[in-house]
Amino acid sequence: MAEIPTKQGRINYSKKVWLARLKKKGLVGYIIFLFNKQRNNTADGSFAWVKEGHFINENPKPHGHGFSKQLREFVYLYGTKLGDFRFLAQFWWIIWLSLIAFGWHKHTKFVQILRLAVIGGFVYLLIFEGGRSRYLIQFLPMFLLLAVFCYQDSFRFFNRVYKWANKINKRTA
Repeated sequence: MAEIPTKQGRINYSKKVWLARLKKKGLVGYIIFLFNKQRNNTADGSFAWVKEGHFINENPKPHGHGFSKQLREFVYLYGTKLGDFRFLAQFWWIIWLSLIAFGWHKHTKFVQILRLAVIGGFVYLLIFEGGRSRYLIQFLPMFLLLAVFCYQDSFRFFNRVYKWANKINKRTA
């Protein structure tokens, strides 16, 4: 692409490559590709933290004393508690996504705009970038706001399901 001098030439080349890939994979294959790409985009709650390269050039081993050392152990590549960070990040990511998914009854304008922004972010990543969770971090504020605005509806839904399950359980007991 960098060698093509004109914008129209790059557009034509992109269309040609996309059509060749579509012919090679077929429509079903391309849909499967997009599904897998979306799964990769949203799977990692740590947003690929320290998975690609070293973000600290000097001494990558955590050093220091007290709270700062504990924090470094938690987030540095060679920290002894990095696995704990990844677990907690994934745990909170699942909670946020659950709050968003089960808070579908909330229909204020702002919540609808946030939902549209999240869907737009997904579409953008499917078309232009994506394939890794690190690209999703640019849309993190919308996810957090949406989870905050939808949590009450989600809790109401979970409460109804819990009461329904208890009612069923009492009938069978």
